[in-house]
Amino acid sequence: MKRSNRTKQDLASSLKLLMRTSSLPDISVQDIVDSSAISRHTFYYHFIDKQDLVQWVFRSEVIEPMEKEAEGFLNKLIDIMQRMQKEPFFYTRAFEVNGQNSFSEYFFEAMLQISSSSLEEFAQSRDHLLTKKTEDFFSRCITYAVVGMIREWIKAGLKEDPASVMAPFFGNIERFAMIAIEADQETEED
Repeated sequence: MKRSNRTKQDLASSLKLLMRTSSLPDISVQDIVDSSAISRHTFYYHFIDKQDLVQWVFRSEVIEPMEKEAEGFLNKLIDIMQRMQKEPFFYTRAFEVNGQNSFSEYFFEAMLQISSSSLEEFAQSRDHLLTKKTEDFFSRCITYAVVGMIREWIKAGLKEDPASVMAPFFGNIERFAMIAIEADQETEED
């Protein structure tokens, strides 16, 4: 492992450990560097702030591996949730913070990107290219539903099987994507 990645991993491990007993707003960058025995200067060399570190953890431990291993929208969601289950304290506390540059905001944008690309792939598999307006609207609808369900799952302790949580989407997500294509075709006809 590269030294840079090792340093980031050490900072992430310290943050995760601190989040077992403290909420994210109560943890300072100084707490993280003290816990990891890494200098404050080194922390800021790698991350803008602690929210940036939280986002890096999610990206490196959840999103990047999911992109390599999971195919299909629902399989991607289940994979994400299974990876999050490995760090329940971390994700529970990360979601407690709202507002600009928060993990909640970052998570929504990551899920929006997955929803959008999945919807686009589905439409293309049906020989249809969605307009940007239709894709944006339907991707947002899907994302709000997915993020809402995942938030409830996290609030309940990340205990329920991710496939069970996502079960209502099976079949329905494809129908919803077909509605997007039909809405797009109606707009083209007008």
